[in-house]
Amino acid sequence: MLASLLRGHRHERRAARWLRRRGLKILARNLRLGPDEIDLLAREGDVAVIVEVRQRTAGHAAADLSISAGKIHRLRRAAGRLRRDHRLDRAVAIRIDLVTIDGAGCIVHVRGALDR
Repeated sequence: MLASLLRGHRHERRAARWLRRRGLKILARNLRLGPDEIDLLAREGDVAVIVEVRQRTAGHAAADLSISAGKIHRLRRAAGRLRRDHRLDRAVAIRIDLVTIDGAGCIVHVRGALDR
């Protein structure tokens, strides 16, 4: 369990560095919003970006498919809590992205992955 947690934090740090190099401003890591947690909270221009980080040895498709309906529900609920708790104006867009890291360390960023 501890090894898995440490591995998860390492991948989140790596994803944050990768996103930062591509112009996103990282605002928070492991942000708790009620019962939910956001891996990374970032900003890209005027858009608040919730980032779910996934790592799988089987590749990016497996990481994408590993997001359950329950997890999608929790991420969307976290987006609502973010808007309410931080008093974000309705004009501020919130996007939910997915960053996958495969066993070889290759990173793929899918913007709006859970907005579809």
